Amino acid sequence: MVCNDIELRIYHVRNYYNYAIGICLTGDFRIEKLTKELEESLRNLVAALQKAYPHIN
Repeated sequence: MVCNDIELRIYHVRNYYNYAIGICLTGDFRIEKLTKELEESLRNLVAALQKAYPHIN
């Protein structure tokens, strides 16, 4: 699910709005670990975003 257009400046990481994309994971990761499936999905998403938007860290 996409909440906002990736090219929009969304306030989520102080001083990095022009260089970062916010990704939200559902869960309380202070007390639970990422499942292997969720971690793999996150890694695949980050890799795809890095390829599509190389100017964004």
